Amino acid sequence: MANVRINEIDAVLFENLSFKDSMIILDHETRETRRISLEQLGRVLTESAVSITRVITSEDRTLRTTERAIFVKNDLSSNVTITLPDATLADSREYHIAKADDIVGTVLLAASGSQELNGQHTFELNGPHQSVTLLSNGTGWYVF
Repeated sequence: MANVRINEIDAVLFENLSFKDSMIILDHETRETRRISLEQLGRVLTESAVSITRVITSEDRTLRTTERAIFVKNDLSSNVTITLPDATLADSREYHIAKADDIVGTVLLAASGSQELNGQHTFELNGPHQSVTLLSNGTGWYVF
């Protein structure tokens, strides 16, 4: 794969996904979308000699402060809960979370303890390929 540009990258985790799965990516130069297999994505990341803090998951999980972009791929039409880290330990930390499928299930974002996301304890992604950016203010989370 030529001309693939990857920025701000640290580590990748593939949890319960097979390399025959795929995702849709955007070519920033042509503005066209195309489907890429996870096997191809892995080759690009390996060949680029960089690592990313992007996580591809299909299970409930608590985010780490070292992660940045989370792609939730759910083949089971069930709900997946992503719990945010303590906002006081992640001040000014930004997360990008995307529902990377068109399955019926919901991605539920949950704040830690009594903290809130725009005044509520949870926030839902329930549309196909819906995404959100979260920013810690040191006491809770802003949702963009």
